[in-house]
Amino acid sequence: GNKSILNENHFLRHFAADEETNVIGFYSEGLINAPEVITTGRGILARPDAKPIIALKSGTTSAGTAASSSHTGALAGSDAAYEALFTQARIIRAASLQHLAELLTVFSQNPLPQGKNIAILTNAGGLGVLATDAAEKHGLKLATLSPKTTARLDVLPPSPSRKNPVDVLGDALADRYRLALEALAEDTQVDMILVIVTPQTVTQAKETAEAIADTKKHCTKPIVAIFAGAAAFADGFPILKNNNVATLTYPEDGARALAALAQVATWRKESIATPFSLDALDTKKARTIIDNVRAEKRTTLYETEVWDILSAYGFQFLQSHVVKSTEEALEAAKSFTGKLAMKIISPDITHKSDAGGVLLNIEPQEAGAKYDELMARVSLKVPDAKLEGALMVEMAETGGREISLGMKEEPGLGKLLMVGLGGIFVETFRDVAFRFAPLTEEDAHEMIHELKSLPLLEGARGQDGVDIPSIITALGRLSRLVEDFPEIAELDINPLLSFKESTRFRVLDARITLKKV
Repeated sequence: GNKSILNENHFLRHFAADEETNVIGFYSEGLINAPEVITTGRGILARPDAKPIIALKSGTTSAGTAASSSHTGALAGSDAAYEALFTQARIIRAASLQHLAELLTVFSQNPLPQGKNIAILTNAGGLGVLATDAAEKHGLKLATLSPKTTARLDVLPPSPSRKNPVDVLGDALADRYRLALEALAEDTQVDMILVIVTPQTVTQAKETAEAIADTKKHCTKPIVAIFAGAAAFADGFPILKNNNVATLTYPEDGARALAALAQVATWRKESIATPFSLDALDTKKARTIIDNVRAEKRTTLYETEVWDILSAYGFQFLQSHVVKSTEEALEAAKSFTGKLAMKIISPDITHKSDAGGVLLNIEPQEAGAKYDELMARVSLKVPDAKLEGALMVEMAETGGREISLGMKEEPGLGKLLMVGLGGIFVETFRDVAFRFAPLTEEDAHEMIHELKSLPLLEGARGQDGVDIPSIITALGRLSRLVEDFPEIAELDINPLLSFKESTRFRVLDARITLKKV
């Protein structure tokens, strides 16, 4: 009981092997072990007898999460984490209990489509428009009907639309529906059909249901019927049910369900999972640093330690030197060819700018005086802080796009990775995408393409874009780092300054926090 022995993964694998099951649905208040869920979900969809999985996850609000945690005794993660998990595991997520029932109905009574092209057949223009809006909103495309189909529809009265959506008008009898359905079913440019029937004075509920059922018997495409009314279609519902025609009430729900069906079909075709092939990883160096921090019973790493760890995993940084006196600052400045910045080094200061611990645009010859100024400013603002020197860093190039990478430990699930616009835009636009480690190349690619700012990164309105493959590789390096060192609880790289040329990428700021011992 209460998942003390068996959890969702066990049941998913059981029903995947059950010959009487062709679609799997489940309700959950909280999952554990994201990598195992991902492996299970992807594995089931990759089987020759692939079975779609639909999940209803409660606790989408902070109050709901708290309630579900107290009920099950499990640690529930954030809703954004579950959105990422279900996408990564190739599990369709239902928005409500009603939505779950609709999806199970449509999935259990239809094959997967070959593509995303939908044809809409209706006797009410308004509902056809609503269905069209919903279809496009959820990623479907209105099928362009073939000339042959258009010609077959020419025998209908002059008023109906021969385009998609096909409107057979309110006075349509069953024979008009039958003709149009057969034409759409045979059109190779149509992948799925949404047929809408509203109760008009002359509507033939029973005969129209029979026309839909007959079409489904020889059609290999998904068909969803919308019978917009209960009492008026009492004679038609049993016919649809007995012939396994998925029937819903509202056109938007039908389009949404067909879009989910198409999403599973797309996942099924794109089942490749390519592990990252990474070079220049110095795991031993990173291990030494983290072990030293743990020995000192610290959870927050110094900036220089963070830089050394990330450098060991292939991230590039600006030229820098650690200095601990005025004389060292003057000597180190000789190696800089341009302006530089200075940052305070202190285990007691997290936000350096707030403590006056950052100076910018320093000329090399000013390094000694600026070092003294930095120490004096911080001592005045944070008199009890232990000051261990300063980090001198070359000023970054102008231009480029600021990218943010990060990782957060999701309770019970695992390590959740993030990518998005960096700098001030992280909090301003919240344009970010998430996936769990370990990442595949396809996972990282999906993350980038979920960002609304993708056109900006690709180079919008004549501006230079950035080298997106390098961002994907950076995600792979980050994933490997947090896999190799599970003691990392949180990591932020913000910003990663990105350019058109991969050789110019530089990490400007980063932070690592370890789990408490």
